[in-house]
Amino acid sequence: MVTLMDYPAPVGLLVAAGELKMPFSDSVKYCILGISVTLLLLALGILAWQAYRCCTQTHTTYTQQDTRSSQAEGDIGEQVNFKKVDGSLRFSVYYDQLQSRLVVTVLQVEGLLDHSQTCSLQPFVKLRLMWAGSEGVEVEGCKDEKVRDFDKFSRHTVLGEVRVPLGQLNISYPLELQEDLQIPQKDLVGEVLLSLKFLPTSQRLEVGLLKVRTVLPEIRSNTALYARISVQCNQCKLRYQKTSVVARGLVTVFNEVLMFSLPESPLEQCKIMVSVYETHPKRKSTKHLIGQLTVGKEKSSEDKHWNLMMCSVRQPIAKWHGLLI
Repeated sequence: MVTLMDYPAPVGLLVAAGELKMPFSDSVKYCILGISVTLLLLALGILAWQAYRCCTQTHTTYTQQDTRSSQAEGDIGEQVNFKKVDGSLRFSVYYDQLQSRLVVTVLQVEGLLDHSQTCSLQPFVKLRLMWAGSEGVEVEGCKDEKVRDFDKFSRHTVLGEVRVPLGQLNISYPLELQEDLQIPQKDLVGEVLLSLKFLPTSQRLEVGLLKVRTVLPEIRSNTALYARISVQCNQCKLRYQKTSVVARGLVTVFNEVLMFSLPESPLEQCKIMVSVYETHPKRKSTKHLIGQLTVGKEKSSEDKHWNLMMCSVRQPIAKWHGLLI
């Protein structure tokens, strides 16, 4: 037989349990609760702002109506009136600060001119990173993208280009852009110190290539430069001549003079074209065109350097010329 009995608890334990209370007043408790709620709301707000910023910068698409394109082109030099061609290029740009690397992803080319020749088009995109500005001017990056048509039996044809000034974009996040294709424009990539001397008695023209200076030197230990100079007078094209290959530097010094025999008839029209190439001495078949320049006399106009040479015969006249590509 089991008998259940109720034993009373000790009086000391009941008194201790009744007196167990928080050591803070109600006002202090409400203050702590309010501060906790405020910090929670602040953290949620920061998280929401970062998510909104990431989404808007990733999926924002800029078109050619943006004013940044016209402002950046005005800083470079002459203001060029761009003409629209058919087609647009969609791509994304991202700068990885940890690895100091610019990542460009070509997404799509659309809206190319639809005519009978487009059936054979095999377009590809060529990227080039350029620097806008000159000495003494703040330099900002500019990315040039060209859409070309690939033809293995002939030369490539440039369908259009897109210029994007990177200095006015926030590319810390992947930024998607869509730009209309424009007519390709020539860019200043360097300068050439050229010397001209005319010998009227022997009807000879001396062309001296003194120095070549590039705007954005990508100097490598295994690269070199050489120049190809051609002369055309009175619709008669003379045989071109090449300079020796010189190791590339910030300023590549040639100090070479090439001589051309001109026709005896009056020089109504004469054009001197200088093409500068980059080559690898260890690779015989590898060369890359850096830029070109043209100096000469036309029927209706005359170049300033040519005019100075004709006014000072038998004396070499040196002048810097822009190297364009």
